[in-house]
Amino acid sequence: MRRSGEGCSAVADVYETTARAILTQGTLVLLAGKASEDFWILPGGHVEEGEHALEAVRRECWEEIGTALADLRKLTLLPSIWTRRGDVVHETMHLYAATVRRGPTGVLPSGPERQTLLRWASVDDVYAGRAALVPVAVWPWVVRMARAS
Repeated sequence: MRRSGEGCSAVADVYETTARAILTQGTLVLLAGKASEDFWILPGGHVEEGEHALEAVRRECWEEIGTALADLRKLTLLPSIWTRRGDVVHETMHLYAATVRRGPTGVLPSGPERQTLLRWASVDDVYAGRAALVPVAVWPWVVRMARAS
């Protein structure tokens, strides 16, 4: 559905079903992004038609970070509404937590998807705006998982 108003750019309502994972290393959380964006998201992505959310999070994380997830467990089904490039995103997120088979603290995995940027961020980075993590609805879950690590 497109809406427009005088002096405003067109806005679309976008409906998405995603599967994302909170991947922690101590009190750091792994974030994914793109050079063309001014925000970060949790690794994962869209659930394809006919795909189970668990399969989607495994596939998407493999594509983005190039490593298998261990101890994958579902945390919640998280509905949220946020803005991306002027569009209103209505996201239903299957939120998981997992550990990553990884090397030393702070070393980034190197996935096969070159357009995906990765970074480790602290909870303080998120709250201070140094890592603009969206949607905001994931923040309490990220804090909980980082504190539990």
